[in-house]
Amino acid sequence: MKRIVLIVLLVIALGALVGCGPNKSDDPNVGLWKATSVSMMGMTMDPAEVFESGITLELKANGKFELSMDGETGNGSWDIDGGKVQLTSSDAEMSGTVSGNTMTLIDVAGMGLDIVLEK
Repeated sequence: MKRIVLIVLLVIALGALVGCGPNKSDDPNVGLWKATSVSMMGMTMDPAEVFESGITLELKANGKFELSMDGETGNGSWDIDGGKVQLTSSDAEMSGTVSGNTMTLIDVAGMGLDIVLEK
């Protein structure tokens, strides 16, 4: 019986340690966001129709992000203040809005491309 209790306690302790990684955050915006639609010149499409590998955005707890568009990956820093999101990298700045589990990036890379992502 002692052995079973010890094993259960060990499993619980290990689970708690694994959950305390460097990207663990109370910020509800941290995590993986996936594109659900893209718009350009008044046309809205499924991201898979335009970007074969899709679009994902990972916001990390350390204020960094990783954006993957059609297999190309870029990174930089992010900030969200009052529902306004700002992504900054060495190549470009992107901005938009966040409301709950929906993020809209407006005029991405100055190409007139709007991207809606959901968490």
